[in-house]
Amino acid sequence: PYLFASRYVGECVLHARIDERPAVALEHIRAYLAACPDLDAVIPVSESAVRLLSANRDAAPAGVKVVLPSARVVGICTAKE
Repeated sequence: PYLFASRYVGECVLHARIDERPAVALEHIRAYLAACPDLDAVIPVSESAVRLLSANRDAAPAGVKVVLPSARVVGICTAKE
């Protein structure tokens, strides 16, 4: 499990499985983002990463954009009911 990358990304972030240990995965992501001061934006792709980061936008340091809708919109769009 990792954040997926586009052709413009040079590396990936390995983290704990979001579905099993979301708090640990979030800490892994926070640590990675803090160690990458030249990073401009994070664009989560998988549903689990979208849910995690939409609910924890503060995971990204100041100046790093988290590109996704609000947690409310993500919840409505991913509701399986």
